Amino acid sequence: MRRLLSTLVVAFALSMSTQINAQIDILAGLGLSFGTGAEAVGIQFKGDVDITDVWGASLNFTPYFVSGSNYWEINFDAHYMFLDSDPWSAYALAGLNLSTIGVKGGNIIGVNIPGLNATKVGLNVGGGARYAISDNISLYSEIKYIISSFDQLVITVGGLYRFSL
Repeated sequence: MRRLLSTLVVAFALSMSTQINAQIDILAGLGLSFGTGAEAVGIQFKGDVDITDVWGASLNFTPYFVSGSNYWEINFDAHYMFLDSDPWSAYALAGLNLSTIGVKGGNIIGVNIPGLNATKVGLNVGGGARYAISDNISLYSEIKYIISSFDQLVITVGGLYRFSL
């Protein structure tokens, strides 16, 4: 019975991966983000995967340019496409956020002050839109609110290149 169940699970996974692989588009690109909590601009490195016509996922990393400290975030978001009318598409997003703030230590008047770091996990809610310039190049804009101890509104604009599989 256990062997039969294992065989069925593997067969189901293979059939699903075959169906999903036929539809997957991978997008990668860069954007400029402004975070209200960081009060700074950052560069967003973004990767999107369009899994089906309505569902997708995004992973991005954004270091902010804050003088005297390190401030960065990693986001993993799910996208639900509610508008797909060529060349425009729009989506709602929800996901997880990991934000880190670090202040460098130093020596002030002969006193050694250690650096401080804080990392918080939060939730993302928001939305975005893409405008296809060509089959492989899109412009995107997102607005999301990060709910955590480091609450902030993040507004991003950028470009994506599509790799179809």
